Amino acid sequence: MKRKIKAGTTNFSVYIFIQDATSTDGSGLTGLTGGMTPPIRYGYRRGSTSGYSVVTTGVLTSHTAWSIAELDATNFPGLYQLDISDNALANADSSIIMLHGATNMVPVLIEIELDQIDYQSDSYAKLEASAGTIVTGNPVAGTLSTTEMTTNLTETTDDHYNGRVLVFTSGTLYGQATNITDYDGASKKLTFTALTEAPQTGGQLTSFVIV
Repeated sequence: MKRKIKAGTTNFSVYIFIQDATSTDGSGLTGLTGGMTPPIRYGYRRGSTSGYSVVTTGVLTSHTAWSIAELDATNFPGLYQLDISDNALANADSSIIMLHGATNMVPVLIEIELDQIDYQSDSYAKLEASAGTIVTGNPVAGTLSTTEMTTNLTETTDDHYNGRVLVFTSGTLYGQATNITDYDGASKKLTFTALTEAPQTGGQLTSFVIV
C-alpha cells in the first residue's frame, strides 16, 4: 500500500487488509488487537537519521503511539484500522511501515510519502482548479516573429486568450514570458509584447503554456 500526505500530519489512520497465511483462498486474518504480544509493528522513516521499532500499545487516545483495531470480523474479515503514531509522519520524506510477527499473519508493507502539500486542503483544490486552466501549445509554420506566432492551438474564438500570459517552456525562448494582446481564431495566431527572438517550429524546439 502507498499513500501520499502532508508531512507533519497528525491523528492519521489507514485501513489495511491482513491476510491469513494458512488460508488457501486469500482470506483475511481475524482477531488481532493493539495489545498483542509479540509486537506486530515496525517502522522506518526514510530521510531520518535512524529507524524506529514500535511496541504494542493499548487503546490509542492521542496518536502519540500506535493502535490497531479490527473493524468487522464477520463481514470484513482481515480489515483493520491502523492508527499511526504522529512521530512516524514527521521530519522525513517518507515513512515505511511493516506489520509482521503475529501468528499466521502475512506481513503488510505500507509506504507513506510525506510531502509539503496537503492534498485534501481547500488551498490544494484551488491550485488544482487553477492548473486546469493552463493551455499548452507549439509554434507551427506561418507567421513567426518577435511579436506574432502561428500556433497549433484549437480555439476558434477571436480574442480568446487576450490578456493572458504566454510562457515558453523549451527552446531558445525557455523561461521568457510575455502578455498576449490578440488572438485570431481562424489562423490560430497569437500577438504579444515583443520577445528577444522569434519562436521556432517543432515541439522539441519550442513549446509554451498560456496561464
